[in-house]
Amino acid sequence: MPTAVVSGVYGALYSLLDENQNTILAAAGGRLRLSGATRVDGKKSNPVVAGDQVEYEPGKDGQTSLITGIFPRQNSFIRADQQRHHVMAANLDLVLVFQSVAAPDFNPGFLDRALIEIENSGIPAAIVINKADFLETLDSDTREELNRRMAVYRSLGYPVFCESFSSKVSLPLQSLVATGRTLLMGQSGVGKSTFLNRMAGKELNETQEVNLALRGRHTTTNPRLFQINQDMQLIDIPGVKEYGLGHLSQVQLNTGFREFADRNCKFDNCSHTHEPHCGVKLGVEENRISEARYKSYLAIVESMSDQWKPRKGDFWRGVSKKK
Repeated sequence: MPTAVVSGVYGALYSLLDENQNTILAAAGGRLRLSGATRVDGKKSNPVVAGDQVEYEPGKDGQTSLITGIFPRQNSFIRADQQRHHVMAANLDLVLVFQSVAAPDFNPGFLDRALIEIENSGIPAAIVINKADFLETLDSDTREELNRRMAVYRSLGYPVFCESFSSKVSLPLQSLVATGRTLLMGQSGVGKSTFLNRMAGKELNETQEVNLALRGRHTTTNPRLFQINQDMQLIDIPGVKEYGLGHLSQVQLNTGFREFADRNCKFDNCSHTHEPHCGVKLGVEENRISEARYKSYLAIVESMSDQWKPRKGDFWRGVSKKK
């Protein structure tokens, strides 16, 4: 049976790219739709996503093809709340998290949330700060704070690129995405579309792959995979206002902060918020951990604390509280 990669999601329909880069319109078989409706933990998820490698049964006489199977994912990138896990894309080699100097302003909270998911997914990441030409318009305090934050991320091992896509994409950034499959994520207005167009050398039309006007609903909020050349694939996630981490535990949240590793806290389950003899808090006091990053961590913990409380029916310490 032939195979292809999922390049777009349009409600109940999918666009696929076969090995010859031909676009195929397909639907998912009933078993696939049902298998993705609910995860093991009871939260809903989507079954087929951009980047999935699938088997399909070609449609006859111009009919829609049928996706019959999905190969195991090497990795996946998730955005979630308490009701739904949304897998944004799968089988990634790199995630680029886009920010901008201004319009919109640099948003460290969004960036830190994205990096938490990236760390837990095991996918390499880089940070792209667009609109570097706006740096001179910032007051000196704001500019210095932005430079300090970029230095912190670099010290943690994240490549940081300061760019001006209005003129060009730097050669180092071009080289980074030249091979493999890269996910582009960031809030609206940070320059992802301009980056895509510059890498493609042309204006990319959202609907150029397949015309779904008469076949289904075109959903612009779903990720799209673009085959830029034989070696490069870019997946664009349309701009999101917030990045949800509702699928992660307290331990996974801690894992998302590289600087928290091996801090020799007194308690193995230290939350790094109130416990005595906390290695993370000591690192902040001794300026070995960024105070700004630690405050970002505390804000995320506060925003997620309610969902970690045991509720009726939860399994708590191995014993169900439901009678």
